[in-house]
Amino acid sequence: MGFVSANQVTIGHAAASREDALHYLSEQSVELGFADDASAVEAAFIARENEAETGLVAGFAVPHAKSDAIHTPGVVVLKLAEPVEWPSFDGVPVDVALALYVPAGEAGTTHLRPRRSNSCRPSRTYWYAGAARHASCRHRCPFAPAFSP
Repeated sequence: MGFVSANQVTIGHAAASREDALHYLSEQSVELGFADDASAVEAAFIARENEAETGLVAGFAVPHAKSDAIHTPGVVVLKLAEPVEWPSFDGVPVDVALALYVPAGEAGTTHLRPRRSNSCRPSRTYWYAGAARHASCRHRCPFAPAFSP
């Protein structure tokens, strides 16, 4: 299994706010089999957002939830149809979120450690985020063609 599969990528989702995006990501956790309770996952996302911003720079965010409701670690890439306000280091609204789902018992370890030495490295993470951002590009964009580096 690779870093992320096609069913873990959503492009063009319409969200009116950060909270709408987190709600969608919480529902995805159950649909994809990472968790059993979307409400508990959403509460974990919100709790983490209240600790510190998960928005990084240039419209990217890495929201993460650690919860007993999550039984399988996972990742989802979400490309929003329009950017939403999301506290970030540079104050730029977010249009790409790379969501991390971490079982509570693995908090502080799982999302920091790759499953295989070659399956999860920063260059691939940035590649997927770039691919999500440019999936709808109409010009000759190096990220647009596929989700496989």
